[in-house]
Amino acid sequence: MRSMHNSIRDASLIFLLFCLLLSLTVQPCAAQKNKIALEKAIDIALRQNPALQSAAYNLKAAGWEVKRSYFNLLPNVDVEFGYNRLDNATVRRANVFYDVGREYFADFPGVDPDDIRPSAWLNSYGTRINVIQPIYNGGANWAGVSMSIASKTQQKHSLDETKQDIIFRVQESYFNVLKAQEMVALMKETLQSTQEHLNTTRRMMEVGLRSRADELRWEVQLADDEGNLITVENQLAIAETALKNVMGVEYEEHFELEPIQGMPRDDIEPIQTLIDTAMDYHPGIQAMESAVDIQRADVRLAWAGFQPKVNFIYSYGWERNNTLALDSFEDWSASVSVDIPIFHSFSEYASLKRAKAHLKSVQQAEEEYRRAVAMQLTNASLNVKSAFKKVTIAQKAVEGAAENLRIIENKYEVGMASNVEVIDVQVAYTGAKVNAINALYDYHIAKADLEKSMGTIGTSDIR
Repeated sequence: MRSMHNSIRDASLIFLLFCLLLSLTVQPCAAQKNKIALEKAIDIALRQNPALQSAAYNLKAAGWEVKRSYFNLLPNVDVEFGYNRLDNATVRRANVFYDVGREYFADFPGVDPDDIRPSAWLNSYGTRINVIQPIYNGGANWAGVSMSIASKTQQKHSLDETKQDIIFRVQESYFNVLKAQEMVALMKETLQSTQEHLNTTRRMMEVGLRSRADELRWEVQLADDEGNLITVENQLAIAETALKNVMGVEYEEHFELEPIQGMPRDDIEPIQTLIDTAMDYHPGIQAMESAVDIQRADVRLAWAGFQPKVNFIYSYGWERNNTLALDSFEDWSASVSVDIPIFHSFSEYASLKRAKAHLKSVQQAEEEYRRAVAMQLTNASLNVKSAFKKVTIAQKAVEGAAENLRIIENKYEVGMASNVEVIDVQVAYTGAKVNAINALYDYHIAKADLEKSMGTIGTSDIR
């Protein structure tokens, strides 16, 4: 019996050890973050962002609109079916000469009595097939084709513009997350430095080299640094949420971002070169050009109201009788109809003037859009140059602040510097590091904004 208890106890211990080992091996894997680079984040956003998917469906709908406009050139085929119900008295009166007529013409040579049909049926059914083939309608159908093609082209450029906007937002959010992470690391470093200075002050206070006022000063600084750390941690959480939102992923997912490689460069091309590139490749400008093409097609459509309409009409049917079966006499007809508009209360004239006015409006809007792109591109170029200079200045300021902090800290440790001096240089050093971090990522964001303003972001093969 005792050996059985021992066996159960040993088995329980082995099971507990197994669970412990399993927890140690599984939990770190579950907590491991998915490491992604900027290119991977952009790729995820281009596949999952709802706004981009919506624009893609708009392009698909525009493609079907082009097909529909071509289908309008094909003939229209309709099957017409009718049913009539009459009262007995009406049928009787309508057919009063039916039997008499059949008997009268029965002896006439060459006359088939079956050709004499009743004039009415109590229940009558009729079926007819109608075919209408447009031959010329003033160019309205072809104007519709041109309009639908221009609309599809506009939707394509709108999709490209949305795509570039998503790429820029991913880059901006990605850089903001990296910046917030560096800010958190800096504030933790500053907090640790303040804690060390506080500990040093307390040791020096024990031997009479520092006062209680010095200790309180460092305690206040420690509390201030803790508040700064909370602030930047909140900023990091907000930046991560913004990145996940533009990527179109769940907010519960966790990513470890790879840092940006390479240093800022002052290699901006001349502004006129940038503007020329934007005029050729900016999807917004191309979309405006398509809008002008749409309006030109609308003018041609308005002119169609003054043109004659020519249609070929073919009809094939069965004479009405009292059965659903197609067993009655057959007949067909073919005709060409010509409709010439003479006067429609000046409505066509008003439509034409409206279309021409809209065309002028869209042309002016296109010109204004080009000027706005040139202005935005000029500002973006200047922002990149300014951001590059700020990076250089901030790096030199960090070097100077670090050297001052090293000198003052050495003096403080031997009692040759006051708390105020140490705190001042530490705050100056932290501020210089903050400016350097801001300047670096402001440069990257300004560079991305320049590419977006030029219409080449995410399309590096253009230049």
